[in-house]
Amino acid sequence: SAGEDCTIDACPPMAAVYLYGITGRSSNQVFLYLIDTRTSQLTPIGDTGVRGAAALARHPLTGVLYMANYFNNVATLYTVDARTAVATPIGPTLSYTDMTFDNTGVLYAHTRGAHGRDLYTVDIATGTATLVGDPGNYNSVGLAFTDTNELIFKSYGSFYTMNPMSAELAYLRY
Repeated sequence: SAGEDCTIDACPPMAAVYLYGITGRSSNQVFLYLIDTRTSQLTPIGDTGVRGAAALARHPLTGVLYMANYFNNVATLYTVDARTAVATPIGPTLSYTDMTFDNTGVLYAHTRGAHGRDLYTVDIATGTATLVGDPGNYNSVGLAFTDTNELIFKSYGSFYTMNPMSAELAYLRY
C-alpha cells in the first residue's frame, strides 16, 4: 500500500501509514513525533522551539504540517518541517482546541476560551480565522475529516457530524 517504504526523510504527502503528533501543551516545549500506524512505533523528530501548542494538521495535498499554539496570551499559526521539527511562524491566529484539513486543503479549527467555542476556517498563508458558526456550548477534544470529506467532531465521550458550512451538529449513534 502507499507509504510502505516511507521513511522519516522521504515520506510522500499521502502516505496513510504514518501520522504526526505533538506533545507539550500549556507552557511546555512542543516535540514532534512520527507514528507508524502499522507497528505503533513512535519516532521522535525533535523540539519545535514552540511552547503551548494545542493543534497539528497535515495538508492533504502538499503534506506540509501546520501547528497552532497559545502561549503568554498570544496565538500563532506555524508551519513545521516534518524532518527537523523546526517551526516557522506564519502569523497571529486564535486559540484552537484542534484543527484539521478537508480533502481540498481548507483548514478548519475549533476555538476555546476567550474566542468562544466556534468553528473557523483558517487562511494558511496568514493565520487569519473566519467564523463558520457556533456549534453550541461543546468543548472540542477532536476534529477530523473522513475520507469522504465528512467532518467529525468529538466532545468528551460523544461523537457528532458537523456541517462545515454552518457548524451545525448531528449526534452519531452507535
